[in-house]
Amino acid sequence: MVSAAIKPAIRGALRLHEIGNDTPYKISFAAKGKSGASFGFMQGDLAAAQPFVTATFRNAMSAAGMTAADIDGLLAQLSKHQIKNPLSAAETSRVNRALLSAANLVDRMDEQILAHVYDDLDRCLDRATQAHRRVDTKAQIYMMLWINMSGPPTKLLVWLGGGDPELPREVAAAREIVTGEAMEDYLAATNYYVSNPQNLNHLHQCADAGMRALDEATSHAVPIAQSIEFDASAAPLAVAFSTAAHGPAGAASEVTVSAKSDTGRDVTVAMRKTGADSGNLSLREATDGTPQSFSVTAIRARADGTRLVCQAQVAFFSAMVSCTLQAARTTGSDTIVIAASGPFPFTRTYSATRPDFDRLKGFIAQAGFPALDPLPSQAFAATAMPAIAASNTASDDDPYHPAIVAIEIWKLQPSSPAYDDRIAPLVRAASSRIKADTNPADLAKWLELQSSAMNISDSDILSTTLTLREVSANAFSQALQSLSTAQQLRVRLALCEIDPPDQEAVAVTAAALPPTAAVQVLGAFTGQSIFTSPRHHPVVHGELKLFDNRGAALGTYTVNTGGGARNYKTTNGPVPPGFYRLSHFRPRDTVGMVFNGIGYSFDLDPILDTKMFGRSLFRVHPDGGQAQTNGCLGVREDAAHLIQCRDQLRHLLDRGPVTISVSYEGLSI
Repeated sequence: MVSAAIKPAIRGALRLHEIGNDTPYKISFAAKGKSGASFGFMQGDLAAAQPFVTATFRNAMSAAGMTAADIDGLLAQLSKHQIKNPLSAAETSRVNRALLSAANLVDRMDEQILAHVYDDLDRCLDRATQAHRRVDTKAQIYMMLWINMSGPPTKLLVWLGGGDPELPREVAAAREIVTGEAMEDYLAATNYYVSNPQNLNHLHQCADAGMRALDEATSHAVPIAQSIEFDASAAPLAVAFSTAAHGPAGAASEVTVSAKSDTGRDVTVAMRKTGADSGNLSLREATDGTPQSFSVTAIRARADGTRLVCQAQVAFFSAMVSCTLQAARTTGSDTIVIAASGPFPFTRTYSATRPDFDRLKGFIAQAGFPALDPLPSQAFAATAMPAIAASNTASDDDPYHPAIVAIEIWKLQPSSPAYDDRIAPLVRAASSRIKADTNPADLAKWLELQSSAMNISDSDILSTTLTLREVSANAFSQALQSLSTAQQLRVRLALCEIDPPDQEAVAVTAAALPPTAAVQVLGAFTGQSIFTSPRHHPVVHGELKLFDNRGAALGTYTVNTGGGARNYKTTNGPVPPGFYRLSHFRPRDTVGMVFNGIGYSFDLDPILDTKMFGRSLFRVHPDGGQAQTNGCLGVREDAAHLIQCRDQLRHLLDRGPVTISVSYEGLSI
């Protein structure tokens, strides 16, 4: 049976996962699968044919004075799949007021749904017990989140019993103690998260939030160290932990471990704490002995030592650097992954022996750095972006600063929906201001905004900057000179006045693409030729072919990508080759996304290790204006075929995950 002591943690994690900080007493629309309108913190779905959910809705509406005919009319719209709210603003307000007034009914429904999920978790715990296994607290939280998402457990029961769950990716057999870390690996191998890896971070955040809700003194979590055999005598290097001046008593201040690069070279990885949240990260390869060292700030670390993130200066740019420790689940070395985001991102993977791995893990856990506390995406505006949450409109006095702050914070947790909902309106306000008044002070502020947005494919930002340079050349040059050297460099890179290092045109071959996986491609863009845009950069012209789940062709559409930079490694160049997950349909009236009177967009997010070169915000949309894009796939067709393409993509999304491939084989771009 699930322990009553951990149920508050489970409840908190579930609530955060389903509705974040929002109220449960309103209807919402997930726009996924076959879902309709949902309400309650357990998100009872009116389209899921659950009688008690429908009964709760009927009783709540009836208590608010609605007639049976009114309620039937609402259910006719809300109990079928919807990608957006079909009700008017007045109808929505009336429904939400009724749900709030009947909060006791909604709460009772949530408890009923929750009881069913607890029953399924009990089945998991029973299966583990029968196989002489124990399930720690965090693993139970993950199981509840997964069961609530996917329904009664089937393959999970097989895995807990010691069998092979036959997931798309290999997962290690369940051990004697099933830890939260083991469940993270299991879930990452499931069909849903193989297809939607971008959603794993939110799942982890919710589980972490549930664990934080527990009183540490009474936590039921089993320490991972109990399941690890550790032999200090096997370590190739002796490492001494010294007491830090900036941490709790006994905290470590530095560590050095040995590892091997993915090319087989011996590497020394060293970390040193220099302040409460600052330090130094150094990588030295034995071949030349020259260390690559980063002075880092804003350090945050996981309590179990498996992850550390910080800010570092890479060249002229500020970058987010992370160190992630991944313990091997089978024979072989453990892995240390050092990654940096930003204009020139890199990821380096090193293997280490278990003793060295545990020394580094111990340092991160014991150094006394502030806790890594990722923000759930639902609370993004309310907590990560307080200035924007307080007012989602730019200041009349200065529309630029709120937009710059919003962009910088968004880059720490980027997502297309967050950009469209919260960042784009601020950018539009700033763009309108500078177009109306190009005084030197405002022009300098706009260029600061352009500097912050260097790797963001927002056509309005770049087109505004290009227009300003064209119509006010002298003032533009003077304003640019007033910026810092780093800001000037970023603006010039965005305008392609200079080329970033290693950005020569690339002859793309199949070997340049990320490896394929067990994923079905339902859309394939193939570049066929190159022409020059009005901005004097190459545009890749080709075809986007769509297929149904059986592989039958649905349609073929003319598509252009790029035209704002010399190649796909550079912002505003063509979309990088690889694989992308399609999501989030939106109607559009933005000039660059409307052609022949038809406007819409779908988000494109990279998957399967597709290299992005620091770029973001890719989409599929009509190729409005001149035949070119800033990296999106721009469909250049007549109105009828634009509508056909839109509807086919929406239909595919309704049926499940949609993967789009991008290939330029044989083209130098």
